[in-house]
Amino acid sequence: MVAAGEQLIKYLRTASEHKTYLVQPRFINHREITNLADDTLATIRVMSCRNESDHYEMTDAAFRMARSSKTVVDNYHASGIAANVDIQTGELGRGIRGAWVTVADGWYDRHPETNVPILHRRLPCWPELIRFVQDAHGCLFSDQVVIGWEVAILDTGPFA
Repeated sequence: MVAAGEQLIKYLRTASEHKTYLVQPRFINHREITNLADDTLATIRVMSCRNESDHYEMTDAAFRMARSSKTVVDNYHASGIAANVDIQTGELGRGIRGAWVTVADGWYDRHPETNVPILHRRLPCWPELIRFVQDAHGCLFSDQVVIGWEVAILDTGPFA
């Protein structure tokens, strides 16, 4: 079904009389990384921990992107691509294809569909993302030693 604003609201009002729906905003990737993910929201899998000084730090990060525009998730196990992120700089390493990897079709310096560089690409808003994760860990989950996060980078900044 294709519908514009008021049409969609009218349809959902009628349909929700018989079934429950969850309606939420659609998030769009930051303009500097849209060509890595097409219409799929790309996320960064981030690990943070409380360190020996009782502060919070990021320890690992991997940028996850869809391999094909036909895919609607960035899930690594749905044949998505993951690239290591240098914690200090936000620079991407080589991408690797997820599940069912073959040697001939496993590692990517460039995105296989869009042909844009993956290797050495710097993620936008990286310092803000680090502060975001550290602050969220310390303020919201200070009793947890280690947390795994899924963070998207939108034009407005990091979002989890």
